[in-house]
Amino acid sequence: LIVLRGFLNAIVPLMDKTEARYAEIARIMQETNNYITPQIDYGVPFWAKPPLSTWLSALSMEVFGVNEFAVRLPYLLATIFILFVVSKFVESRRACLVCAFVLLTIPEFLLHAGVVSTDTFLALCVAMVFLSFWQTILIEKVNHWHYLFYVFLGFGLLAKGPIVFILTIPPLFIFTLYFKQFKTFFKNTPLFSGLLLMLLIAVPWYYLAEQETKGFLEYFIIGEHFKRFFDSDGWDGDKYGFAKTQPWVFLFAFAFPWIQVLAVKLWKLRQEILKNKWVSFLLLWLLWAPFFFTFSSSLIHTYILSSIVPIALLISHYWPNYKHKRLALRLSLIFPVLVV
Repeated sequence: LIVLRGFLNAIVPLMDKTEARYAEIARIMQETNNYITPQIDYGVPFWAKPPLSTWLSALSMEVFGVNEFAVRLPYLLATIFILFVVSKFVESRRACLVCAFVLLTIPEFLLHAGVVSTDTFLALCVAMVFLSFWQTILIEKVNHWHYLFYVFLGFGLLAKGPIVFILTIPPLFIFTLYFKQFKTFFKNTPLFSGLLLMLLIAVPWYYLAEQETKGFLEYFIIGEHFKRFFDSDGWDGDKYGFAKTQPWVFLFAFAFPWIQVLAVKLWKLRQEILKNKWVSFLLLWLLWAPFFFTFSSSLIHTYILSSIVPIALLISHYWPNYKHKRLALRLSLIFPVLVV
């Protein structure tokens, strides 16, 4: 499936106006060598998104040339990185393979292993924040996981902005509140050095971007994160999205068939969910993004991408006792076969 995705990345032309837009922004960045201000056209700044994914696409084109494979390569590598990290949170090699297979057969995830956008790297950052948090409450002695929590909050600010806080902090707060983990987390986490590290990663670019093009911060913070969320019709900035479509529709359509398999399993075991910390943790992670975007007046299907990793981890968790394995595996191959 990874080889298939890489092959398609090379031979399929840039697909829609969004992918073409971000690819062109990266191409201009690579050509002009201006890594501070992304440009939608020569001399026209693109303020709508931070530059992490654009940086990586531009650097990839610097190495491999200006072509579809190069501009999409960072997204394929991000996908492989997610598969590698998630494998550390399952119990066996079989569970690892199941988890990776589930991820790569979820349409939304397989699609974004080769789509030029900001959402893949936001999803990666969200996943790393959640998984690092889990390790922080489990491990007392400070190690790399404790710092990765803050590192990927910083990268999240560079991937898509303050939305990384909105997609992670509230569900983590609810989890710590319900399972009484506040003391454990704040005892184990390197709070001050971690926050400093996060700021050192993110703040320099925001400062330089504002100095380079005055008005960026007001446009990006107020416009993109408040006006667009609450009043997309009145927002004059970077417009896209479908105001009347619910994220739950996207979730059940673009995570087929695994979200349906999981929903049935969780319903049958609903009495046990809150008794299992790991299951509750993953379920909060899964449900938070669609819940949050239910209230948004601007919505696209990519907003459910951050919910995909917990689906795979939950399927992997329940897989040994799942009765209809063969049917689920066959159904899951429908989308890859259609892609071919």
